[in-house]
Amino acid sequence: MEPSDEKPVEPRASEATTSATNPWEALPRLRDLIQRHHLAICDASLLPLPKDEMKIALKVAWDLAASDAQRAEIEAGFLELSQFQPGVGAEPIAGDFPATADPAESAALINRWVPWSHLCQEDKWALWVELTEFKKQRLLRPVAQAA
Repeated sequence: MEPSDEKPVEPRASEATTSATNPWEALPRLRDLIQRHHLAICDASLLPLPKDEMKIALKVAWDLAASDAQRAEIEAGFLELSQFQPGVGAEPIAGDFPATADPAESAALINRWVPWSHLCQEDKWALWVELTEFKKQRLLRPVAQAA
């Protein structure tokens, strides 16, 4: 199925949250999701907050981070948001294909993954541009305040 053909999925009960979730609770939940579904493409509804709200929470966390190591982890999480796309469906699309002797099964896995992977790469680029602009503004802020 093409990325735009699939319907949004309801979050699983164990992963479901609402937009009323505290952003500080959302950040560790995002980390857990990324670890649990490493290399997978997941439905955006699995995120602890809507994607735009997750971006805001990560930017606030970046501003409040106490170290460059924390900022680097937050930046990685920001870019990992690209792996969460609306319409993927209930079952994440694994990026690590199992070895199979059945060429039809391999082709089906690859044919599902490729269009989503392309969309994720486009999204990752857009997120990188947004993050770079955000960081540039933060670096300019002390200069503007000193003037």
